[in-house]
Amino acid sequence: TPVTDIIRFPSLFVFGMPRVEWNMVITVIFVTLLLLTNMLASIRVVQKVVSKYEENAASDRFKQAGIITGINQLLGGLFSAIGPVAISGSAGFIATTNIYKRLPFILGSSFIIVVSIFPKITSFFAAIPVAVGYAAIYPVFASMIGLAFREYETVQDKERLFKVAGLSIFTGVGVMFVPAGAYSTLPPFLASFLSNGLVLGSVMAILLEILFSRSAAKQIS
Repeated sequence: TPVTDIIRFPSLFVFGMPRVEWNMVITVIFVTLLLLTNMLASIRVVQKVVSKYEENAASDRFKQAGIITGINQLLGGLFSAIGPVAISGSAGFIATTNIYKRLPFILGSSFIIVVSIFPKITSFFAAIPVAVGYAAIYPVFASMIGLAFREYETVQDKERLFKVAGLSIFTGVGVMFVPAGAYSTLPPFLASFLSNGLVLGSVMAILLEILFSRSAAKQIS
């Protein structure tokens, strides 16, 4: 569709008024738990990276982050957009660029807000091949993987760590190769959950952690 407008402001409920889809409730619950876990992990990793640059780095920002994340999701729903979420890649970006002050991130976010009201500019960026975007974030995710390996070093029970990581990774990656038609006979909420490797792998990791923790506690008692 050709873009003709020079400036276009966001509108409320572009895709229609909100309605409840009961077959998505289970998926929403699992995704919410995943996002909360991801947010907590992101805060913890970013705090470790920033503490290398600042001696008195802010800590325990979980409450503030949760409030802002909730507001972002509400605004995303109102304006029919994808709500931003915290990702561990932020720590990789900070470690790669050595930019840890808040001002650059505030300016960058403000720039994105301003650019988003100019459809011709956004259509130009949308036309950039996906491979270019992947290449741009390649160093960031490489740094993030390094941070993950360093986080593994702090775990005392390495055997349990390898079991949880191995089982959850193979579960998440494995379902990505299952044909979509294999879930056609299942309920929609169950099909969407089982076909999402990221969600299923993350839920598997959480359940295995709980299971192994309880098993270890019983052995000690």
